[in-house]
Amino acid sequence: MRWTYTAGWRSSKWRSGRQALREKGVFYVLRVAALWALSPLWRPWLKAFPRIFRFRSAVYPYFVHNHNLTWSNERAVEVPIARAALAEHRGRRILEVGNVLSYYGEIPAGMEVLDKLEMGPGIRNEDVATFRSDTRYDLIVSVSTLEHVGWDEEPQEPGKILRAMANLTDHLAPGGRLIVTLPLGYNLDMDALLARDAIPFTHRWCLKRRGLCTWEESSWEEVAGSPYAEGWPGAQGLVIGVVERNG
Repeated sequence: MRWTYTAGWRSSKWRSGRQALREKGVFYVLRVAALWALSPLWRPWLKAFPRIFRFRSAVYPYFVHNHNLTWSNERAVEVPIARAALAEHRGRRILEVGNVLSYYGEIPAGMEVLDKLEMGPGIRNEDVATFRSDTRYDLIVSVSTLEHVGWDEEPQEPGKILRAMANLTDHLAPGGRLIVTLPLGYNLDMDALLARDAIPFTHRWCLKRRGLCTWEESSWEEVAGSPYAEGWPGAQGLVIGVVERNG
């Protein structure tokens, strides 16, 4: 949820800080605080000396943006991969699930956004598992969103991500592609489904974090069991899943 009022934003940050202190300990909280404090130095440094990562034989620059300290978490690799897909499908029918990419710059004209909770111009507020559209999309992209489906809901619904995936696949046009990024260690039910290969991807690739801001393409065996928000903010292992609809 994007907080509109400063008081609400500060209240949210305060609650998050107290929760992190309770769950992760004082050293984790101090480390995250240091990242925020040093952000004004890191951004120009990484802009002046850009770093790259490799994924599926392509080379991408790590993504640097003040919002959410991208260089210190999985957004550093998720956003470049998602943006490359948007560029490849520019001028075609695109749906984003979870309003993420608009925080990081211009999005393609005509791209639709589906987000159950976040309010905003042009955002469709419906459940990803049940929404219906007459449009069949050439590209559906979702950045670190589907791990919340069924997990951050009351009551929890293990396996709801499978219904969401089936519904999204049903909305693909012939030849269309669904690309999702899934951080490991956050939704343990989802991780168990991934371990059983129960989420029906056409292709599934993985990235593993090495230190603060280095990511390398890895096997499932290398990322399986990766913790979330331990040592550094965000994920230590990331799954990039693709569904291709051939007919």
